[in-house]
Amino acid sequence: MGGIFISYRNGTHSVAVGALADRLRHYFGRGQVFCDTQMTPGTRYPDELRARLLDSNALVAVIHDGWTDEFDRPRDTDWVRYEIATALEKRIPVVPVLLEQADPPRRDQLPEDIAELTVRQAARLRGAEFPADVGDLVRLLERHIEPTTEPPPPRTVPRPRRVGRRIAAWATGLFLLTLILVSDDPAEDQQVWEWFGYAAFISTMALAGSSILVSALIPIKRWTYRMDINWQTMPTREFVHRTWILPALGVLPIAYGMVKTWPGKDRRLHEWEVWAVVALGIIALYFLHRTMRHHGTRQNAWPPLVTTESIMFRRAAHRLHHKLTTEPDWRGARSRAIQRKAVSIYLDLAEVRMELKTRAGVSLRRWIGTGYSGWVTAWLGWLMSILALDGFALGLVLRQDSVPAGPFRLIAVTVLAAVIFTAVMVVAHFYGDRWEVRRWIGELTEWQAKLGPLIFRPPSGDPDE
Repeated sequence: MGGIFISYRNGTHSVAVGALADRLRHYFGRGQVFCDTQMTPGTRYPDELRARLLDSNALVAVIHDGWTDEFDRPRDTDWVRYEIATALEKRIPVVPVLLEQADPPRRDQLPEDIAELTVRQAARLRGAEFPADVGDLVRLLERHIEPTTEPPPPRTVPRPRRVGRRIAAWATGLFLLTLILVSDDPAEDQQVWEWFGYAAFISTMALAGSSILVSALIPIKRWTYRMDINWQTMPTREFVHRTWILPALGVLPIAYGMVKTWPGKDRRLHEWEVWAVVALGIIALYFLHRTMRHHGTRQNAWPPLVTTESIMFRRAAHRLHHKLTTEPDWRGARSRAIQRKAVSIYLDLAEVRMELKTRAGVSLRRWIGTGYSGWVTAWLGWLMSILALDGFALGLVLRQDSVPAGPFRLIAVTVLAAVIFTAVMVVAHFYGDRWEVRRWIGELTEWQAKLGPLIFRPPSGDPDE
């Protein structure tokens, strides 16, 4: 098992020994620090003590005022003397630790078998300077023992998205939804092909309207870029607390529209309409709760996951910078375990930056195939649903004996309009994504310039500096 063996005498100073043991476990791992308070119940004290001592990588000898006087007291077995003598005999590194103002032991104060302790480099542990003194001791011990740390979570590499299946799912859903929406009160003389053709036409008009609306909203995303950064780097609750007025104002036009369109005295809501409103409300609350919980879990995870999602790499970089500049264990002289965590997150951020640089240079065809944008998948699925509706309408028209030119013109115009508006939206999203990714690359470059000196600059007072 190895680790650090703490040798000490019981007394009023045992509280300081316990605090030292806890701090060493924090740095090196719980199973890497042994103190006699951890003895397994039911085992023979001498056997377990010898086994842990012989298996250790370093021994910490805690020396307090009056420590040397204890060797003159008669006792059956002086375990402190045995522990130190055995460590010296087996060439186990021994680090003396002087509590408070205790003087280093002189050679004439120690038994001959542990006299070598007087020439070993000692550390000092003072209550007033406890964190700094423990840090110095940790750096001494790191020469003899590797800290065991939990490996950082592997970077979440997105699996290749099955874009074809997603487009097919969107197409199927919109195809059925469109038919259901236009099936209310059909005309008595309406032919079957007209049902599909009319559904395709209505869906195309909705696609055109949505395309125009989204195109108008794309520039707004650039204006709100700084808000996105603030939202994704600060805790969700803090962001909501600061910006709650914006969504509150956004509810006003929705409420106004509901008031104007809500049935009055002339018409009552059907039962299915009431249940539809209730179901939509429950679904909206479910997704809101799931999103909040998901964000809370991700923002509290440590080490943080680093992916190409802006919210993930922004939050990881922000939290790492916060720890490096505010938390005592991360500022200045860090333990090797903490340094490894910091370097691991830094390298993950660098890897994400390289992935984004690759993404910024892909062609339109490959960009669509990798499924970077869920919006594009939805637009293409919408187009496929319109083409399917027009395909059914065309097949039914061709089965008629006399085929007028009107149906063909309607189908052709519908298909052409759907293709044009979809192409415009795909291209707009492609160049919008490329602009956004380049901004992300710039952000990560700034974070690397900010984090690099904090991580790799040798801290003042480091013995290896």
